Amino acid sequence: MYKQAMRTLAALLALSVVSVSGCMSLQGLDPQPIPESETEQSRHGGEDSAAENTSEAQQAEREGGEREPIETVSPAPEPMPWEQDRDFSGKGAVATLDDVNTALAGLYRMSSLAFMAPVIKHVESVIGLQLGGNLAASTHECPQGGSFRREWDNDSSHGGKPRTIRYEFNECQGRFHEGHLVRLNGAYSRSFEPVAEEDHVRLDIDVTGWLIDADGEETPIRLHGTQKNERPQEGGIIRETPKLELYVGDTYMALVSFREAMTVIEPQNPDEEFPAFSSSFETEYAGQLVSSRLGGTLEVSTPVRLMEQQPACAASGVYRFAGKTLADVRYGPDTGTMDRLVVEIDHARLEGFDSCDAFIRALGFEGRRIRPY
Repeated sequence: MYKQAMRTLAALLALSVVSVSGCMSLQGLDPQPIPESETEQSRHGGEDSAAENTSEAQQAEREGGEREPIETVSPAPEPMPWEQDRDFSGKGAVATLDDVNTALAGLYRMSSLAFMAPVIKHVESVIGLQLGGNLAASTHECPQGGSFRREWDNDSSHGGKPRTIRYEFNECQGRFHEGHLVRLNGAYSRSFEPVAEEDHVRLDIDVTGWLIDADGEETPIRLHGTQKNERPQEGGIIRETPKLELYVGDTYMALVSFREAMTVIEPQNPDEEFPAFSSSFETEYAGQLVSSRLGGTLEVSTPVRLMEQQPACAASGVYRFAGKTLADVRYGPDTGTMDRLVVEIDHARLEGFDSCDAFIRALGFEGRRIRPY
């Protein structure tokens, strides 16, 4: 009986073990433990892989995101005054004594070729110009650096054709004939056309450079255009200027379709070999004077020709500058008063002067204010 009970108990225990094992298998649990070393390796390996992937991604981003180097572009140089678009086609105005000063200054300086006049005297004195001579081309030093080259277009037969002498300036610097200090580049030429008993000359100018003051400050300058001169046998001179432009910094002046004629009248001794030496002269002007300071274009004329005209006076006659205003400078008997000269604006008296010297002092004619540069 005892033995039978023990066998029954053993069988029940075995059946319990089998039931528990079956339940664990049905729930999908792995009874084998995972070694700790393998778990740590897996975790660190994932971290290393992620770090490697991140590094590669950053490198790819850097390589793919690199931009082309930006080229540094230097700003374009500021254009010279003569390279800028400016319009002075409108009418100018002369309304004050300062305006009269500017108008007369422009007239005289432009007709005498402004800053080029003393330069021309210098270069022609250097080469000792001989018309018709067989002169070879040559290069000469300028007073304070640089040079000018002279070329002579010699036509031995002439044949009525112009003969031309040309000057080319290369950084030519100097204070020519005690004038302003300038440094020049460009070209100037004189063409001589033989005409019976007369002298016809054509000037072509395209010169740029710098006007240098006492402090070394440099102002850009340019003279560009053409002028024709005729000298009749009886004396005098006729200048025709199709167009001649002067730039000094931002200041602009020009003569356009301009004619100046100084002619001989009433020779005192017509039997002399050179009657012009003892003659009286009268001068007339006609054409346009353009001035940035005066705001545009003025029609210049001499309703009464100027007798014995000298800057800035005459024995008689009338200068007229017509634009938005009408300005007259009247001399001698043409003043209609006891004054030596009178300035009128729109036919109304602006100011009178009892002498030419007083007029010159009022304008500052001998000083810098009379100059357009």
